[in-house]
Amino acid sequence: MHTSLKKEAHVSNNYTAHVWLPEGRLLVATDQGEIMLCEQTGEYKMLLPEGPGEGFTISCMRTFSKGFIIGGDQGQLMVFEKYNEPKVLYTGQRLELKSGPSQSTTEE
Repeated sequence: MHTSLKKEAHVSNNYTAHVWLPEGRLLVATDQGEIMLCEQTGEYKMLLPEGPGEGFTISCMRTFSKGFIIGGDQGQLMVFEKYNEPKVLYTGQRLELKSGPSQSTTEE
């Protein structure tokens, strides 16, 4: 079992979420908005350049049929879809959720 992850020195050691991809690889997120790709063995492969970066603390990750979704501070979401390029594995899009007063359709 790995006790420490061998990775690039500038990547944060504060891991906040992880998810197993269908092909058996592991994604690990940090408090700095970084997303690391690891092999099944836990060996560090690369930092995904499409990660949201600083200012987006990733608190949850889920897979879906086309890729994965991450959630962070204040309801921020990003959807990543698989992209078949050696240097760009996923393309990410930030979703903004607007909050406001809820409106009821029932009468009192």
